[in-house]
Amino acid sequence: MNLPEHHVTSNMSFTQLPGVRLACGFSMTASLALILVEALPGARVAIFHAFNNLGPLAPGFWSGMTAMADTYLALGLLLPFMLWRPRLGALLLLSALIATAITHSIKPILDVPRPPAVLAADAMHLIGHRLDHGSFPSGHAVTAFTLAGLLIVGLRLSVGWSALVLLAAAVLGVSRMAVGVHWPT
Repeated sequence: MNLPEHHVTSNMSFTQLPGVRLACGFSMTASLALILVEALPGARVAIFHAFNNLGPLAPGFWSGMTAMADTYLALGLLLPFMLWRPRLGALLLLSALIATAITHSIKPILDVPRPPAVLAADAMHLIGHRLDHGSFPSGHAVTAFTLAGLLIVGLRLSVGWSALVLLAAAVLGVSRMAVGVHWPT
């Protein structure tokens, strides 16, 4: 998964790595999209419904995807990095702990209600147990994108591999809407 030696030179800056540029562009685009979603009346609910309607089409798939972004499971799946790349494994662990601490500090302060607390039961699809509070930020999405960013940077992934890792993180984030527990923001 590393770039061939001729693509990475010692005088390349961090931002010149192809995967890092893609990840930065993805982050900026996603941030702008989220700002637009919040600025347009009704957009948040409409986008939620669009993704939530995917849930009943493949409930096992979406339930599995949302489980993959659980912090504990994601860290468990990344344990082989501790043997393969100990420094990257330690960085993944530290970053996950920091991201989790920040996420769980913000959730009770903002106390954003989740879709089941706002929408009628017959107006949405719920896969799994009902959650009413702590919708923002999504711990699962934070986990998915924290790990994706670290893999892109730590493994110096090419643009193609970086796009694949970001797509996987996005699917994990979308899974939270498909199972009915998070808004798109």
